[in-house]
Amino acid sequence: MKLETVEKIIKEVYPKIEEYYGFSKFNPNETPYVETHYNIYARYSGEPEAEGLNLLVMLSMIGWIIVLLFTIQIWLVENTLFRH
Repeated sequence: MKLETVEKIIKEVYPKIEEYYGFSKFNPNETPYVETHYNIYARYSGEPEAEGLNLLVMLSMIGWIIVLLFTIQIWLVENTLFRH
């Protein structure tokens, strides 16, 4: 779907949602807002030029870091518990 189409739908529908639900319960001075992004990878990475592969590589690295941290934690627990 094109960005212009999405923005048109938001402009038509969001005021009705805003009127029905009212102000934000987290920030009573304003209503919640809608952000549009054409590239989900760029949005979550913070890099405007990001592509899918970059995000997948980053998630893979995070996965390996988690595995490494669990391995270190297990090693520390085993060496602490079974130390004589």
